[in-house]
Amino acid sequence: MGDERFLVMNPVLFVKEYLERIVNEGGDNNFVIFEVKVGEEIVGRLIKRRKDIRKFIQFAGEKGASKVLFDAPIEQFSEDELRRLRELVSMWPDFEQVELADDSISGYISIESGARLAAEVFRRVLGVSEPMDIEVTLNLE
Repeated sequence: MGDERFLVMNPVLFVKEYLERIVNEGGDNNFVIFEVKVGEEIVGRLIKRRKDIRKFIQFAGEKGASKVLFDAPIEQFSEDELRRLRELVSMWPDFEQVELADDSISGYISIESGARLAAEVFRRVLGVSEPMDIEVTLNLE
C-alpha cells in the first residue's frame, strides 16, 4: 500500500486503470482511495474559496470480480455536495445502492461506469476541474 499524488487530465481513464487493478490483481481485500484536492466549494451560486482541503471516495473489490463497491463517507461533504451526490447516484444507470453504514453512500457498479461516476463526483459534486490533483492509496491483498 502506498500513497502517490498525480495531476490528472482524464479522470475517467485514470480511475478505470486502478479499478481494473483491484479486480485483476491481489486477493479479496483490495481497495483504492482517490483523494482529490478541492480548492473551492459551490453553495448555490456562491463560490467559497478554501485552502488545501481534500475529499475522497473509495472502491473495494476482489480478484476476479465483475463489479466494484463504491463508497463515499458523507461526513466530509457539505449539505450542497451531499445533495448533489445523492442526486447523482440516484440517476446513475447501473448503481446498485447498498446500506453498509449510516454515514456512507455505497453501491456496486461496473468498472467502466464506476470510473465515469468517480469523475462526475469530482466534477459535479465537488466542483473540481482538470487538471485534478488526486492522491491515490492502493491496497492489493
